[in-house]
Amino acid sequence: MGLSRSPQHFEYVKIIVIVLRSGMFSYKGLRMGRLDLARAETDRRVRLLALMLVSIVLAAGPVRGITDTIELTPGLNLVGSPVDSSEIEDLAALVRFWNLADRVDLIARYNRETQRFESCAFDSAGEPAGDGCAAPVLSGEGWLVATRNAATISTDASHTCPPLSLFTGLNLVSLPCALSDLSAHTLLDRLAVLTGGGSVRGFDPVTGRWKSAARGDVSAGSDFRLERTGAYLIGTNTPALLTPPIADAGETRSVLPGQTIILDGRASTDPDGDPLSYAWSLEQKPVGSTSLLSGADTSMPTLVPDIDGSYRVQLKVTDGIFESLPDELLLSAFSLPVFRLPGLNFSPYIISGEDPNRGAGQIPEEILRERMTGIAPFTSSVRTFGCTGDLRPSGRLGHDLGLRVVASAWLDRDDATNQAEVDCLVEESIAGNADIAIVGSEVLLRGDLSEVELIEFITQVRQRLRTAGVQIPVTTAEIGGVLLQNQAVLDAVDVVYANFYPYWEGQDLNCSVSLLDQAYQELTAAAGGKEVVVSETGWPSCGRAIGSAVPSPENAARYFLEFVSWAREKDADFFYFEAIDEPWKAHFEGPQGACWGIWNGDGSLKTGMQQVFDNDTVEYGAECSAFDEPVLDFASEPFTVNTNLPTYLIASHVEPGSTVLVNNVAIPEDAIDDDGNFAATISVALNGIALPSETLIELRVLGPSGEAVTTAVKTVNYDPGYSTAGSRLLYVDIVNVDEDRPVLSGTLVIDLDKDVVLGFLTDQHVRDISVDASELYLGNRTVLDTSSNRTVRVLPFSTDIAANAFLVSPDGSRLYSGWEIVDLESNELLPERLPRSIATGSSWAGAPIPGGPAISPDGQTIFCCNDLAAIDLQTLEVIDLRGMTNSFLSDITVSNDGLSVLTSEYAFSSGRVNVYDASDLSQPPTRISGLGDFSGRIRKLGDGRRAVVGYAGNPASVTNGGVSVFDLQSKKILDSLSIPLADNVAVEGDTDVYAASGGNALVDRIGIEVAVVTPTGELIPSHTFFLGVNRFDQTTGKPKSDRIRRILFKPAVPRAQ
Repeated sequence: MGLSRSPQHFEYVKIIVIVLRSGMFSYKGLRMGRLDLARAETDRRVRLLALMLVSIVLAAGPVRGITDTIELTPGLNLVGSPVDSSEIEDLAALVRFWNLADRVDLIARYNRETQRFESCAFDSAGEPAGDGCAAPVLSGEGWLVATRNAATISTDASHTCPPLSLFTGLNLVSLPCALSDLSAHTLLDRLAVLTGGGSVRGFDPVTGRWKSAARGDVSAGSDFRLERTGAYLIGTNTPALLTPPIADAGETRSVLPGQTIILDGRASTDPDGDPLSYAWSLEQKPVGSTSLLSGADTSMPTLVPDIDGSYRVQLKVTDGIFESLPDELLLSAFSLPVFRLPGLNFSPYIISGEDPNRGAGQIPEEILRERMTGIAPFTSSVRTFGCTGDLRPSGRLGHDLGLRVVASAWLDRDDATNQAEVDCLVEESIAGNADIAIVGSEVLLRGDLSEVELIEFITQVRQRLRTAGVQIPVTTAEIGGVLLQNQAVLDAVDVVYANFYPYWEGQDLNCSVSLLDQAYQELTAAAGGKEVVVSETGWPSCGRAIGSAVPSPENAARYFLEFVSWAREKDADFFYFEAIDEPWKAHFEGPQGACWGIWNGDGSLKTGMQQVFDNDTVEYGAECSAFDEPVLDFASEPFTVNTNLPTYLIASHVEPGSTVLVNNVAIPEDAIDDDGNFAATISVALNGIALPSETLIELRVLGPSGEAVTTAVKTVNYDPGYSTAGSRLLYVDIVNVDEDRPVLSGTLVIDLDKDVVLGFLTDQHVRDISVDASELYLGNRTVLDTSSNRTVRVLPFSTDIAANAFLVSPDGSRLYSGWEIVDLESNELLPERLPRSIATGSSWAGAPIPGGPAISPDGQTIFCCNDLAAIDLQTLEVIDLRGMTNSFLSDITVSNDGLSVLTSEYAFSSGRVNVYDASDLSQPPTRISGLGDFSGRIRKLGDGRRAVVGYAGNPASVTNGGVSVFDLQSKKILDSLSIPLADNVAVEGDTDVYAASGGNALVDRIGIEVAVVTPTGELIPSHTFFLGVNRFDQTTGKPKSDRIRRILFKPAVPRAQ
């Protein structure tokens, strides 16, 4: 090994020599000659050497030399090959055969002309001597050594012996590095020969001298005797001789299209002082750009960006030996706007895979600056959505760019993170990095905090800022309609920040800005003289239609122009949502969540958006009629439906006061609710025979003044022989809970894959489906064949089947309803009775609770009832009882292993899942909290390791509905989706697809949401079905129109019993 006498830069390579009193000892770091790979497969000795060599290479660290090695001991299984003592003896013989200890008088020098290392002799003082060394390139502190396995090695301090592929690197010309080898095993008081020979080209040996790095009783030299039992640490060092240069491409900046940009790489450096060569490249440019670099091999090339967008330029420099790591700069080319927006909502998570929910460390400060720099010319202010982690520098960077900064603390249901966000907001505001402080965004809408809790946070921030002498306004950002219902919040803020989203309300684009104006004026009147700022509004350029709201690039550009025209006319301050598309939001909002930006993720301005910055304005609402056009989801494509059901459903949303005619017959006025939602049925067959006159269904709407609004048509082909055996169906039980008006009552049947309604089972309410999915059990005791939807028999229960008191045994042989038991094989009512009714599920304020009892996987125990009882089906006795609690129980399910009983319950405006020990219900449960009020059904997913639970929510206590997926082992919630009135949940067989009921106090998503749970527990929405049912009463907060009672899946392939 080479001994460097450099007093400054050095690196250590270490080995451990273990000396025993008898027997073999472990050794490391064997030096090898040329490795014959063909022989390695057949020759055991060569194979062992190859394995050891691979181990050494893999053990090399990329920074500061080799820091660890591989021990080889008797019995060690190395790379799948057992090594015993006899093989170590063979190995030792090979090492002795290749011993180069007598060649320690050789050193290596680097010849710049030949670009290789050459060996020459040196004297006892360590100075070069002999032929070829008269004018050594290396100094006396530059002796380097390498073994024959050195491959692609640099000598700078940060890159010594990188662990590259042995088999591709053996014959590469490289700079050497220090590697220690022990020639053989040894016993106490025996000679141990250390070697460090090797080569870098042509296997020319290069060696050096040793020194002791530990235990002073070991003398320095190429060999020594071990005089005592123990461990000896032998070290070698190498200097940092030559260092790669460092490229500097300059700083990120904004430029104008058509402007000649002079790049400057002269700040690049070489620590060794060598002259540099430059290599520039244009790594990225906007789609459609034809820009090219000029003078790419000079220190100052030029580039003329020809269109708006981002241009990413890369620089590498070389010093004749080494090439630098690349350095990049981003040029953001945008035409200077004639009109500059007053504010933009900005989030930096714009690349697929970036997600604020995954924690900090994703967006370095330089990237945050780069992305903010791109939008800075187009806005006077920037608003962010959080303070801690990656977003903390936002305020300082915004001020550096000359922007007004509206900083935010993100609040949710986590007390610890909430306080951390508030502390961060206060600290950044005191530091002068915020002009307005926003405490929480839509926390009331999501139900994360109560009104009182939110006001406490607002008050805390204001008091801490005033104490520090900071007088900036403090507020929160919330949906305008929610603020109208929470006057105390309006009173608590310094300025009103209100979000308005006509898209989410399902509004027609023609009327969206006009309706926003009405809502803005209403809120302004309630604000008591405080300024009302539109803190968020926008329109997605892609995604699903909601009601009359259709996303598209054209509609997004039109809404942008109309809204800005309105804001300029009204002199209204606003922050448009949002600057740049964020792919991660698609998971939470559906595909439209990723498409709200003015700019695409690559920095290019979306089609049609430029007209706003060109100072264009238009007359907003010019095409808005006095009423909405109806939304008829099931009259859209496909325009023809094949069905085996004689009754069809029409659901729509119209202007209140309109007249709705189905095939020229008006539906009752009171069948249309106050918001214009309705659902009606029409017969397409009678006694199994199609009605030709009703094959074509025409929906015609007359406005409140009697004028025609629109006409929609759909062809429904009734065929009693049409089979749905291969179809995935959803059965949706709809009940009548509005006594003051006629509504639908029965079961809706949806073909999930075709996105169509098949029809409606009037006054027939689904209860459950058979184990093999071939039969459907209805509340009136009728049994339907799921392939034909025709009656096959009637069950012999003495009374109708209650929704919350019915069970199918796991083997499909028995049915349980209330107190009674039916044998399915004989279709007879058994004389035995259950010890108590199995009805389960509590109700408050008349809201129908969708839960029910459960049965163990072995079919031996029923768990039921509001006091949670266990019934033994062998003895027909109650064998366990939890007792009543102060919460309402909704649903029960049992884990696949039968060890746990899960209940969904709600009380005091919140919901939870309780997990009980199935063998002892009296033991305190494990609770899974964080659910909304009116919790509903629990359904197990796939393999039973996870489950989904639905909850309706309660706007009176500001808790939203939704669906959550949780892990049954960790008892942790993995993900949640906000869906009002989602207390009904169904799972498709043994899959991870589920459906949930949906509704809203406003307009959107009144019906069924279908979603998929990913392997990591994410909830991905896939379908939405509008039904015209499920409504909250905003005044009382009661879900009076929660009409969906149960949902069932029928898989495409019948399940095996």
